[in-house]
Amino acid sequence: MREAYWTIYPEEWEAARGCVARLTEASHRMAFSAFVEHLHAGWQIIGALQVEADRIIHEGQRAPAVARDAAGFLECEPTDSFRWIVHTSLRALPGPDPTWTQAMCDVDGEAVEIVRQVRMLYLATAHPKFPPLFGAAIQDGYPRLVKWLRKLPSVLRPVDRLVAREIRGDPVPML
Repeated sequence: MREAYWTIYPEEWEAARGCVARLTEASHRMAFSAFVEHLHAGWQIIGALQVEADRIIHEGQRAPAVARDAAGFLECEPTDSFRWIVHTSLRALPGPDPTWTQAMCDVDGEAVEIVRQVRMLYLATAHPKFPPLFGAAIQDGYPRLVKWLRKLPSVLRPVDRLVAREIRGDPVPML
């Protein structure tokens, strides 16, 4: 996949994967790893939509107004919200200096909102002036995003419990 113009792969991402790999308890390692990989799978979907939106945005005024509006909406709503989920989640992973946050409880609600926003774009693809390539990307991505959302609770719950345990002062063991 070509990467979106503003990606979610900062150094923090690789550092988080390294922290997960250093967890001493296999069950913790599996829980955090499954969650991080699920975030990655979600970004593969949202990122593919954002790549198409980037193409429209970089066309500027040459792109039809409907295309610019749809691309701008995707960038400012679902994509930015997904980036927030990733960065909030990565900050909650165990590490040498984690920024433990209660915001993990917002991840599932924000994910539901992202899917709702992409659903609005999915419905808009039926409009005759909706950009065809962007429409095809949304029609492909929306059902995959719905499946991603359905799986989210199964990978989020174990991690959420471990983060809550850490916040209470019962640390997750590291190497």
